[in-house]
Amino acid sequence: MNQFNKGTTMRTERFLPDWDGDVPTFSRRRVVLYQLPLSVTLLVLLVIYAAVSPAELGDPRLHASIIPHVIIVGVCAAVPWGRLPEQLTLLIPLLDMFAIGLSREVDPHVLSAMGLLLVYPVVWLSTAGPVVGPILTVIGSGLALMPSFVLSDDGDHGTVVRPFLLTFVLVAISISTAIVFRALMMKRQQLDVKDAELQTLLRDAEQRERLVNTIVNTVSVGVLALDEHGDSILISHEQQEHMNCAIEPHQTLAASMPIFSGDMITPIPEAAHPISRAAKGETFADQLVWSKRGDDRVALAATARVMTDDAGNFAGSVLAFSDITSLVTALTAKDDFVGNISHELRTPLTSLLGYLELVKDGSFSLPADVTKYLAVAERNAQRLLRLVTDVLAVAADEFTVSPQPTDLAELLEKRVANARPAAASNKVQLILDQPPSLTAYVDTDQISRVVDNLISNAIKFSPAGGTAKVSVRHTAHNAIVEVSDTGIGMSADEQSQAFTKFFRSPTHSKLAIPGVGLGLLTSKSIVESHGGTLTLTSALGTGTTVTVSLPLSQRDS
Repeated sequence: MNQFNKGTTMRTERFLPDWDGDVPTFSRRRVVLYQLPLSVTLLVLLVIYAAVSPAELGDPRLHASIIPHVIIVGVCAAVPWGRLPEQLTLLIPLLDMFAIGLSREVDPHVLSAMGLLLVYPVVWLSTAGPVVGPILTVIGSGLALMPSFVLSDDGDHGTVVRPFLLTFVLVAISISTAIVFRALMMKRQQLDVKDAELQTLLRDAEQRERLVNTIVNTVSVGVLALDEHGDSILISHEQQEHMNCAIEPHQTLAASMPIFSGDMITPIPEAAHPISRAAKGETFADQLVWSKRGDDRVALAATARVMTDDAGNFAGSVLAFSDITSLVTALTAKDDFVGNISHELRTPLTSLLGYLELVKDGSFSLPADVTKYLAVAERNAQRLLRLVTDVLAVAADEFTVSPQPTDLAELLEKRVANARPAAASNKVQLILDQPPSLTAYVDTDQISRVVDNLISNAIKFSPAGGTAKVSVRHTAHNAIVEVSDTGIGMSADEQSQAFTKFFRSPTHSKLAIPGVGLGLLTSKSIVESHGGTLTLTSALGTGTTVTVSLPLSQRDS
């Protein structure tokens, strides 16, 4: 497109008259060009005549017949036709026909073939229209025959027939030429319209291309577009910085952009390279890769979307590489900060709980109110220690589990019993639905934390008079634990962020519901460490149901 645009724009200038009486401007140069074929042909014929009849070159009649042609060429070149009525240009072919008739009479035996030259002015006259052209041709035929009547003394029958035959042939040529000319003009007009449309489309396409290039090179995201064969069709300036290696012959695009895992040593296999995946038609979002820019490490989030043609077939892909180095650095710093603070908190909390335990189990007796206060302090210290432990586990992104055969029915019964005081305090009915016994292969302490988190959420987020239900069932290979409530529920946007670190919905904050936004994430991580799944469904104002699937045996963990 750019190369085409560099060329001169095609002009759609018309140089022949229209059928509606619209006659274009005839410049001096154009009139000379119209006259040129006849003049050149006449010159060639005169050269041939000189070779055939050199003795006739001194004939005054020959000189007299050449003068009109010379005068006509001079008139074509000298007259400023652009300033005169354009119909006057039709006088030139009429004068040509008279001059041709005059030249034929110089030597009827040798120069009689010059009558064929009448075709040139007839073609010119036919451009005046399907009616005007033949009429002018008849007039021109009379002018061409006039020298014959005036100068010839031949009185045979052929002299009577020849004018009518010549006129008839020339008129037929004029009509035929006019028909062809009309068809050509109509076709040309159609092409002019198409050309104008194409020029408009070309300008629009160029404008869109400039807009796309401006947008692509304005955003701070590397953009790479591939065709259906995996070849690049667009590379933004930002992406060129990421692809800092020159593409060698027979080298793939993926090889021109070396990327590594987080250690910046291990290259990512070419099959897993974002460019290779996109070339195969894969769609993905936020694939984290690492690249080098000088001595710096650069974190990139790669996203690919597929392009299709009108038939829905694969037509290429568009990749976006976002530099998220600062974000990854900030998240790492935040996790390090949280981890360090949590370590610092866990040590004094452990010491505090130890001394509380010593006080409670001491040999001396304490007043009842002091024992009550100590129990409250111990309970809150235990809660804070669990929270610190959760923060540390989430920051480390790992949970150590030791699965063993466990009676889930008994475990749930104990956890529900421990939660009943909190449910009674919130005026929430807590229901347990379980079989007499159900053995699953789980870590008892870790799953107890999961169940406690889910029951606590169900109670906290249910209004007074609401219901929280804990149930368990099993399939062929899994135990299914469901914790549901009739509470405030969650919107679709809140559900999409429910497992994000420290996420707290505006509703929870507004209602001053306690929590730090780690319970669901911690529970999900523990369940997945068991080889299970945790899913959440909710509706705003209706309630929430959390479903936990756990393996029944070690083989399925």
